Amino acid sequence: MDEQAIVRVERCFATLVPRGAELVDRFFTTIFVRDPGLRQLFPAVMRAQNKKFLATLVLVVKNLRHPEALREAFLAMGRRHAVYGATEERYEYFRNTLLEVIGDMAGGAWNEQLDHDWRGAIECVASAMIAGQRQTPLSVA
Repeated sequence: MDEQAIVRVERCFATLVPRGAELVDRFFTTIFVRDPGLRQLFPAVMRAQNKKFLATLVLVVKNLRHPEALREAFLAMGRRHAVYGATEERYEYFRNTLLEVIGDMAGGAWNEQLDHDWRGAIECVASAMIAGQRQTPLSVA
């Protein structure tokens, strides 16, 4: 990602952080409504999961200038997700749903450029997680 894209993502995220709990809740609610079968892959009580997901988003945005700093962590996360039953196809579904929720919450500030910038940020994470998943013998990929 170039510096301008990073700055745009950071600015957008800064407006969303105060509503972080809402963002995460809307994200998981949306994926579970659209694909109820996914619900069984997550804990019954989502409080800790929601906090982890938001913390991960914060970490990603804070490290957009140094994505290599998080690569090992996301490789490991991808290996764990393979064990949980995640598939490569679901990464696209999760990305698109997350972008939809972020875009909705960003309101009038959301545009094609910001969508592209966020896709780039999320792709850094997803590609490392998929690589980690492919390293896992239990991977369904």
